[in-house]
Amino acid sequence: MIANGHPDEPPQDTLADGAYAHRQALESARFHGGDTVSTALSSFDKATAVERDGSGRFVARVDPAWDGPGAPLGGAVMATILRAMTAELAAADLAPRSVTAHFPRSLVHDLVEIQVETLRRGRRLATLQAHAVQQGRLRCAVLAAFGQPFPAVATWEAEPPAAPPPAEAAEVDLSTGPAPPHGQHLRFRPVFGPPPLLGGDQALAGGWLELHQSRPVDALALCLFADAWWPAAWGRLRELVITPSVELTVHFRQGLSEPPPGPVLARFASRVSREGYWDEDGELWSGDGHLLAQSRQLALLRPLAEG
Repeated sequence: MIANGHPDEPPQDTLADGAYAHRQALESARFHGGDTVSTALSSFDKATAVERDGSGRFVARVDPAWDGPGAPLGGAVMATILRAMTAELAAADLAPRSVTAHFPRSLVHDLVEIQVETLRRGRRLATLQAHAVQQGRLRCAVLAAFGQPFPAVATWEAEPPAAPPPAEAAEVDLSTGPAPPHGQHLRFRPVFGPPPLLGGDQALAGGWLELHQSRPVDALALCLFADAWWPAAWGRLRELVITPSVELTVHFRQGLSEPPPGPVLARFASRVSREGYWDEDGELWSGDGHLLAQSRQLALLRPLAEG
């Protein structure tokens, strides 16, 4: 989860001449109307909408209503960029299989240019990269793999973690108070791990998770869910800290199958925190027990005063 900005990024109070020109070019990109890729009505689809502005070039707007703690949520940023990459590829038979995002700088609430390049496109596999640029600065770099199903040599499935059904798990309201803005769009029913920030013995978190506005649990929603829960690290801590994402990877395991309805079961755990970096491994399961996605994230663990 990107939280409270990036500690390696100096404050940006004014725009240099080149960055100002870049902003003016984005403002002229006819974001309202034109060749908009997403026309869906859900607030998530509106927040992650992109508009084509030439070959391999898209424009989006960073919506503060989908922020994490203090900065745009990395999972929402990843979903927006993956939407642009999918539009550029324009191949319905190639499903997203893996996406990796690096966050050298936090995004700001402004227009963002997404530059997409197809590195290789074969009959059954394709690799694309994308750069999200604001004010003349690289904010996020993404690499994604798309592919068709291959004939299975062997198959196996892990068992989902034991959990009560959603109706038996109490919901936590994150739509008001000090919770980050993205919480107002989601329903959280904790199942795994100790309560956050009470000094528990596990870096573990998760439970049933879904959008308030119903939509298919596709690759875009899975990017969001992979980064939407509070950090697993908070299970071990007693004081609030910031956890800016350095890198986030999501592997999609549902392929071209019909996205399932209903909430997903999300489980996130951390094994190592060392030298200010910590890891988080995630699993996202459908209500009927199928693994939809796996995630892995490297993030910083920094005092709140640095936010």
